[in-house]
Amino acid sequence: MCSARVLGVLSLVLIPAIFAQSQARPTFEVASIKACKPGEIVPGVQARIGNGKNSSGNAANSPVTLTLECRPVSHLIEMAYIRYADGRPNTTAPLKANIDGGPAWIDSDTYRYAVTAKAEVGTSQAVMRGPMLQMLLEDRFNLKLHHETRPGPAFGLTVAKTGPKLQRTVEGSCVPKDPDQQTPLPRQAPNGKPWCSTVNYVSSRSTMTGIVDAFGMTIGEMAPRFSQQGLPVIDRTGLDGRYDFHLEYLRDGGPPPADSDPTHAAPPIATVLQQQLGLILKPTRGPVDFIVIDRVEKPSEN
Repeated sequence: MCSARVLGVLSLVLIPAIFAQSQARPTFEVASIKACKPGEIVPGVQARIGNGKNSSGNAANSPVTLTLECRPVSHLIEMAYIRYADGRPNTTAPLKANIDGGPAWIDSDTYRYAVTAKAEVGTSQAVMRGPMLQMLLEDRFNLKLHHETRPGPAFGLTVAKTGPKLQRTVEGSCVPKDPDQQTPLPRQAPNGKPWCSTVNYVSSRSTMTGIVDAFGMTIGEMAPRFSQQGLPVIDRTGLDGRYDFHLEYLRDGGPPPADSDPTHAAPPIATVLQQQLGLILKPTRGPVDFIVIDRVEKPSEN
């Protein structure tokens, strides 16, 4: 077993418990796993989920298909055991996860896998990406893992003495998502309004500026996006309700702002949070969550 390979650190905001590997979970009707050739590697491609058609062309009675293109096994584990662990989207999931143990190839671009699987009609995308993908990984990759919490460095998010300056979401200004929606949602709801619990992020490489527009978000949902240096953010604000956000800040790891260089005019996220939102981001310590790999093997293609 190799040393820890840090993909980031889990936030402390209600991470779903990993399904017990002995717990009964739904399985795909049929699934194919194929190793990707170097030329087939497509980093950052999102899952495609749709309904196939039977011989009569009737999609309503056809299996639901999940397609994941050329991903490292570590990404599949993160999807299955963190982002959709309990069969529902985890809106407070961190941007990246800590995965410890296991062979180096699970992170390698050389060993990426494409997954195509079909489930029965009515299966939600979250169930396919979570419990059903867990079963597939455990069956085809002989995956065994467990969840650990260890002490470590973090950031604490608190309210400034001057009080919060947050913009509460106006009721009806965004549309709640259906967690059991089978197909990917369009960018906007049919009435043209944004979806609640949605973040639109634009990043400029030339200015190292990140621009975030978020709608109907809780502080717990936003906290992982305030992470710096790959450390988790602990929400200690005590604030409830939903808020809208517009933030422009210097990306983590970017050059320090310089008055003489207008292309680096955006301030760091900690400064933006305090000045615009009345929130303080300070270093602290707290429990850090890990997924620990006990066993994993390369699958035979089928």
